[in-house]
Amino acid sequence: MEGFTVHVSLPDSLHRFLMSQVAEGRCNSANEFIVDLLRAAQKAAASSRLDELVQEGLDSGMAPLTEQDWEELRRRLEERVRRESA
Repeated sequence: MEGFTVHVSLPDSLHRFLMSQVAEGRCNSANEFIVDLLRAAQKAAASSRLDELVQEGLDSGMAPLTEQDWEELRRRLEERVRRESA
């Protein structure tokens, strides 16, 4: 993997945990385990941001219907009436 090297000092308990994850085959190396954790944190942060944006949208209330919205509603209704009449 091409990238950036970081040196991290771990307390003994975390070092033992990390090595146990490698020994148990949960990952192939300490590096892989840490990279996976960082990716999971990155994904969680993105998900959290998405949740914030969704909530912002919900809190902003309903948007007024545009002419295009009304046309789409009419089209769907006409299609439904045709299907049910057939």
